[in-house]
Amino acid sequence: SRPEGINRENFQDKNFTIMDLQPLNTNQIKQTIETQLKMHPFAKTFSTNLLRFSNVRSGHDKVYYETFSNEEDRACIENFCVPNLQYIDGNIDRGRDKEIRQKTRAGRFIAVSKKSRPESTYLKRKCEIFDKKTLSDIDTLLAKNGLPSDSELVSSIKSILTNGKRKIEQ
Repeated sequence: SRPEGINRENFQDKNFTIMDLQPLNTNQIKQTIETQLKMHPFAKTFSTNLLRFSNVRSGHDKVYYETFSNEEDRACIENFCVPNLQYIDGNIDRGRDKEIRQKTRAGRFIAVSKKSRPESTYLKRKCEIFDKKTLSDIDTLLAKNGLPSDSELVSSIKSILTNGKRKIEQ
């Protein structure tokens, strides 16, 4: 059954039996999910985490309704809003406020490229040095050792780059 119920008009005169069912409890929901997903390992983990999330959410709802037991207080909280300052006077209909964009020290707007690859020689070189393999090696290094000191990190990255025959520019 669905919490919102059904549209009875769709089922009149069609030999359907309409029953009022109680909502499923957590164990019934879990059993239903397990049956539907045939307990593939990923599905089991997913459904377990989903049910945990649902329990946390239910707990939050309970605290919310205890804290804001008065409907007027809930309405006040639920209708609270802050203007979006990306728009002129916080009004989307008035368009974006260009003055809020990030600027250089000289006061010029920072332009962001929409191209897939950099065009500057400097950035092209950096992309050659820090290619997918190099970045993957750095990720592996960090995953193995946790967060190393700055000097250890620099030394390890230089080693990765040297082993990959990449010239390091200062």
